[in-house]
Amino acid sequence: MLERDNFTSIVKGAGILLIGLILSKILTYGYRVIIARYIGVEGYGIINIALSITSLAMIISLLGSHQGVERFVSYYMSKKNLSKVKGIILSGLKISILTSVFMLAIIFLFSEVISNNFFHNEKLIPILKIFSFGIPLFVISQILLATIRSLKKINYFVYIQNIGEGLIRLILTIILIYAGYGLFGVSIAYILTFLFSAIVAFIIIQKKITPLFNRKIKSKNMDKRILKFSLPLLISGILITLFAWTDNIMLGYFRPENVVGIYNTSLPTARLINTIPTAFAALFIPILSSLYAKKKINDIKLIYNNTTKWIFIITLPIIIPFIIFRREIIEILFGVEYIGGATSFGILTIGYFLGIFVTANIGVFNSLEKTRINLKCSFIVIILNIILNYILIQKYNLNGAAIATSISIITFSILTSIYTYKLLKIQPYRIQLIKPILIILLLIPLYFALSLIQFNDIIKIVIVFSIPGVLYILLLNITKVFDEEDLKLIELVKNRLKINK
Repeated sequence: MLERDNFTSIVKGAGILLIGLILSKILTYGYRVIIARYIGVEGYGIINIALSITSLAMIISLLGSHQGVERFVSYYMSKKNLSKVKGIILSGLKISILTSVFMLAIIFLFSEVISNNFFHNEKLIPILKIFSFGIPLFVISQILLATIRSLKKINYFVYIQNIGEGLIRLILTIILIYAGYGLFGVSIAYILTFLFSAIVAFIIIQKKITPLFNRKIKSKNMDKRILKFSLPLLISGILITLFAWTDNIMLGYFRPENVVGIYNTSLPTARLINTIPTAFAALFIPILSSLYAKKKINDIKLIYNNTTKWIFIITLPIIIPFIIFRREIIEILFGVEYIGGATSFGILTIGYFLGIFVTANIGVFNSLEKTRINLKCSFIVIILNIILNYILIQKYNLNGAAIATSISIITFSILTSIYTYKLLKIQPYRIQLIKPILIILLLIPLYFALSLIQFNDIIKIVIVFSIPGVLYILLLNITKVFDEEDLKLIELVKNRLKINK
């Protein structure tokens, strides 16, 4: 049987992180809405192209060391080896800072070449230069935040990254836009949030969690250990980042900036599907790493099975209203000038839903130190994504980019699931998931009936998410979708809530 403490940690931590992610999405959407509405479609497209380029530079700078820190800090803390814990953190910082300074110089010096020769827009030059200074700040914040996650202090992680970053970025953006700084203000606000995260994360680790940076704790050099683990993740991280931004980069190459701007209303909205998997995965990796250190393979299997089941059950009722009300959602959030992204939003919603198990599968690979599997799967998928984007964008415009991305995501999910089965004889596609699917199919007529409501658009959206959602939960209970382990989990949550009242 699964140890109660491990399962409770996942639920409690995932619950905290889910709330944080929801708040983060709200703040991020506030940020995006302000940019989209006040700097225009072209300006919004320029910002997203700059993000595409610098995001790749940031991942290269990290060298995968943040994932190494997350994995090994959890591992060595379970063995009470503080010298190695400190060594891992310092090695991660040292390696990634050196690389980030190099990448800053490359982006800054070649910003004109990139802007004029590839994207044919000189307005991109100063934005790229500003964004380049965020690279070192980003990598420092990511190493320190990975440390907090690995120590299972998810509440601090949520406060800093999910809430703090979003709030600071939103406030600074509003101030700088209204002060008349436009694109420059948006860019400056974006990079300053990384400075905020780095400073606060360091203070939290040192003052609230454990004083790892005290001289009394001697650090052991862990450069080789972290590089051996992280370098395969670097390549896969680059490939995954390319995968995430290929559609933007290739749209920017083949189409004007306004098309990139419209597409970047549908893409981040569809990515809301990943909120639930991300919430669970943040607890999933550290707990699996500590279990693997204790050789508790059966517990790893049980956690994986229950986690993927809950990810599926919670995410399923979101996709139907996303598809049916795609036009209303885009218009409410971004304005009527972005309504052209509604179809691509529907396509991407399907793709991201069918690929929701990728995060859990990658968590298994990282926890078991099978990082080369990430590399293999990422390489196959990025090649597929580039080919599909090249063909489909020219034929179907931004909808072609959405189709290419969706096919690639689904392929990634299937590949990683196959490798997960080879490693542990477990996989996420199980017969227990049929009941939730049948229940949601039965509710589809209700969604269409509710779409006829003539209320204000925002009120309508609230109604179509809440009423079918309540019925969905009731039907899950009636049809006994939850097994014995799930019921124990629910009881644990109820008891915790009673205690906390």
